[in-house]
Amino acid sequence: ATVSVLYWLSSSPQRRGSMPPRLPLKFAARRKEQRKTCLLSCFVLIVVFVVIQFQNSDSWTMGQLLGTSIQYKAIDEQQHAFYSSFESDIQNWLLQAPELKEQIAKKEFRSIVQIEKIPNSEMTFSRFFRDYSNKSMPVVVSGVKFSSKISLNRDTLRQHCSSSSVRPLVPTRQNGTKWADLEPLPSMSVSSFLDILEENKTLPSPYMHDWSLPRHCRPILKYYDVPKFIVQDYLRSIEIDSTGAEWISGKTKPFEESWPSLFVGEAATGSGLHIDTSDTHFVMHMLEGKKRFRLIRPLDRLVAYEDREKGTMRGNLFTPDFNKHPLMSLATVYEVDLLAGDFLFVPGGSAHQVVNLSPIIGISTNFVDDSNVNRAATLLRASGNSKASASLLNNKKELKTVTRMHPSDTPWESLKIGMSGKGMPKQVSKKSKKLKKG
Repeated sequence: ATVSVLYWLSSSPQRRGSMPPRLPLKFAARRKEQRKTCLLSCFVLIVVFVVIQFQNSDSWTMGQLLGTSIQYKAIDEQQHAFYSSFESDIQNWLLQAPELKEQIAKKEFRSIVQIEKIPNSEMTFSRFFRDYSNKSMPVVVSGVKFSSKISLNRDTLRQHCSSSSVRPLVPTRQNGTKWADLEPLPSMSVSSFLDILEENKTLPSPYMHDWSLPRHCRPILKYYDVPKFIVQDYLRSIEIDSTGAEWISGKTKPFEESWPSLFVGEAATGSGLHIDTSDTHFVMHMLEGKKRFRLIRPLDRLVAYEDREKGTMRGNLFTPDFNKHPLMSLATVYEVDLLAGDFLFVPGGSAHQVVNLSPIIGISTNFVDDSNVNRAATLLRASGNSKASASLLNNKKELKTVTRMHPSDTPWESLKIGMSGKGMPKQVSKKSKKLKKG
């Protein structure tokens, strides 16, 4: 209210209706200076308000803020030891905070919250972006189809991809030593992998995890309709230097061939606590079976006992050891059981863990939109991928009005940067519109 009054007082008199529209130049210049003064006053008021809020906040809120500031630091190899020590100091401070000792002594999560489920018919793109993506809030959209033409199941995989190569994963023996607590088995054909699942030849059962469909089974994608919530993806077409990991080597746009990816596994398979690369958003679209997700939002990342150098997490959201990891009791855990047709959105930077409650098939995508593009670009630049960071921000410019658009489900093969969906052509400048009208 104060900001509104100050702006009204500093606005031009003709806008308030108290003076004629034409004013002397000196008077107009004076009003311009008054508007600058008003904006400065507004800024000072906001700073004062934030400081007051910090003074009134408890220790855990401050710990969350500190944890988040560490999360997005540009960390190189020489800085790992410093920031790890800094995080350790903050964790020790949280353990000693009087306000938190009672909660820590309970040896249970602060709360377990069920993730909201909304029918696809009620979820528009603008609502998805405004209420969930932009607020880093998880949500499930139910009733989302893979395709209007076929169903993706194990028989479909045998038909289209039986000879393709897959390298399944199995759980590690030591928690927190590998990313997502998974390690690879030798490569095999999709047909052999499915035979193992059906005949239950090995224990623990192998898990097809994040298997790229564009690289290994492109024929299936001609039937795939990309849900409207992720068609506007800045990550898909970014350019990077053709060096680095084996799957990147020789490719300037490797993410065009990374997602969507497939997950296939038996009951009791899954993945340990982890965070996806560069804090990209993640979606899981269940096609068959039942999968249980647990996650913590980015602000609770500090209590997951992350080893940044190894990229692993020692915490566990399903079987937590509160004696070994006492700060886990400060986390608010979000949980959902996904069924066929459910489409889960996991905000970037959210640590998540999964267990399959029955044989499953799911399809996933990592993506970047307006809500996390700047953060993802910063992390890419900090990791040495300056070209990828610049390319990501350039893609944002090409679709700068993304949050005001209303895309629809789009065939995967027709997706290109600058084409956001049916009836959503690349943005046309005002000058071009005038020329067309002429």
